[in-house]
Amino acid sequence: MKKVFALILAVCIGLTACERRDIGGGFFFEERLQYMGCTFIICDKDGNNVCMQEDFNIDELSLEYNGKIYKPSKEYQRVDENSKYPPSYKNSIYFGTSPHTDMGYPVYWLIYGDLRWGKNAEYIVRYKDNEWHLYYKTWPLKGDGSPAQHELWVNGEKVEEVLCFMFEDHPDYADDSEREVWLYPLYVE
Repeated sequence: MKKVFALILAVCIGLTACERRDIGGGFFFEERLQYMGCTFIICDKDGNNVCMQEDFNIDELSLEYNGKIYKPSKEYQRVDENSKYPPSYKNSIYFGTSPHTDMGYPVYWLIYGDLRWGKNAEYIVRYKDNEWHLYYKTWPLKGDGSPAQHELWVNGEKVEEVLCFMFEDHPDYADDSEREVWLYPLYVE
């Protein structure tokens, strides 16, 4: 699944790039625009998706970044009010569900925007009485088709991604591994 997310990210970067370089296979690498996002899922102690449970309350979920609080939204939320860039894939936080529940997939959360590959970010995610301090570390994209490298530390401990679900079968997937969705888990107490 890491390949799928890297592929999706590469396509998005290629579509938004001004100065890009063809890296083959119909994909492009943009030297300057290497923005990325962190995906996670909130789980109970048994690994069940908290966001899909009946007692889930979206109003109790928040994200803190650079001292500002963000709530889940379908809109890009501006980070730097003085920036010339409008809220989009940069100068913003998109903290929302992905994919949407009406697609039938489990809900997970995406922190997207205002961070380039090769930089690090710190976030605080809060839900009910739970608080997770996230340190997201990334390495620059190489532009050679190799997967993006990243890791997440939660409350000072490195967390490994877990297989959460698989996309529906489709002829575009060469094998089942391309359908896998791997996410960083945050466990409630």
